[in-house]
Amino acid sequence: MQSKIIFLVVLLHIGFLSSCVSTTSKKVVPEEVAAANINLAAEYFSLGRMEQALNAAKKAVKADPQSVNANAMLGLIYQRLEQPRQADEYFSTAVELVDEDSADFGIIHNNYGVFLCQQNHLLDAEEQFLLAANNKLYRSPQSAFENAGVCALKANRLKAAEKYFRAALKIAPNLPRSLIEMAKIQYKKANYLSARGYLQRYHEVSGGDVESLFLAIKVERILGAENEVLRLKNELLKRFPDSREAKMLTEP
Repeated sequence: MQSKIIFLVVLLHIGFLSSCVSTTSKKVVPEEVAAANINLAAEYFSLGRMEQALNAAKKAVKADPQSVNANAMLGLIYQRLEQPRQADEYFSTAVELVDEDSADFGIIHNNYGVFLCQQNHLLDAEEQFLLAANNKLYRSPQSAFENAGVCALKANRLKAAEKYFRAALKIAPNLPRSLIEMAKIQYKKANYLSARGYLQRYHEVSGGDVESLFLAIKVERILGAENEVLRLKNELLKRFPDSREAKMLTEP
């Protein structure tokens, strides 16, 4: 059963300035003007106030066109506004400007990869995710590997997806998305004992959902564990009585 593709966008890690830029007591520094407006844009973005976020981000880029974070912020905003041409323009600029030795390198490339995958530029997206994941300064390589796995699934590249999810789980063994996707991959490959293991781990960290419980029922039925089938079936019917899966389980 194919689940809906979900992408996680990691916002830029921008620290808030401790003081405002004064236009009267000292000379205006373009980098400071840009930084202040980036912070403002990020704040509006998090609140869903996209018009204000866009205006602030434009001011940031106008003040400092070479600012990685200003261009990346505009990319995120245009992505949210579903204006892909503008989003790609600013993401591309940010990617060109960001230094490999910068702590923002992984974040910028991961976010661009998310955008590219949403636009179905799947191989280009994987390239961006791997650039992020393999950067030694990136603090969340598991996120980039997981995103690469999701994007590979979208391209029906099962072997690549499995490799990326394994890499993500090697770093962070309790990633729910990677666990459930690995369970589904193992089920498709008829590796039912392995699928059971991933499902059990997924249920431990997430509590389970209707899709995972239904898949677990199918796995346990194949493995001949009828008591476990009954337990899982009862849980699904109790927690999700109005679901399509519940109806399938109760039909004669």
